[in-house]
Amino acid sequence: PRRSREEVSPEKVEQYYHENRSQFLTEENIRLREIVFSQIAGEPETVLIQQAKEVIAQIKVGVTFEELAMKHGQSPYKSKGGDWGVMVAKREIRNETLREKAFALAEGKVSEPFVVDLLARKPDGTIGKSGKRAVYVLKADKKIAAGVKPMDDVRQEIEKVLANQLESLSQRQWLSRLKRDAYLKYYFKDEG
Repeated sequence: PRRSREEVSPEKVEQYYHENRSQFLTEENIRLREIVFSQIAGEPETVLIQQAKEVIAQIKVGVTFEELAMKHGQSPYKSKGGDWGVMVAKREIRNETLREKAFALAEGKVSEPFVVDLLARKPDGTIGKSGKRAVYVLKADKKIAAGVKPMDDVRQEIEKVLANQLESLSQRQWLSRLKRDAYLKYYFKDEG
């Protein structure tokens, strides 16, 4: 018989949560915006850094990052005001420089301009430096510290696990009863 989640007591759920906390860890996450200055016509890096510094100066006098990203950015996120659109964890940012700079930012803060060796997928499928560089300015829109997911967020997940454990236990008990009964019937039939 299928065990329902209703059979799992709240106490059992809490106990499982406390005994298995490591299963519910969350990584530090960040939501970024970017303004990217690329070498479109082979401009030297110094020119890109200069452009980036001008943008930073405008941020300091109150022009929004979003507005400047839409106007000056050269990345796929330009039309969205530089917004990556999702929260990301460290392991999800492939580029080491971007990863370090992003996670060093406090929420709401804007980075100084920095140079990034751009990565590209090579013909053999691996990812490596493309030989191109760009200058980035990042903004940390939102940051969520690493921690443990609240119990209410994982309650259903735990109920499912415990219900499955109950079910497999009752199936094992049922099977061992069947085997025992079958063995007894078989044994006594031979005697006769």
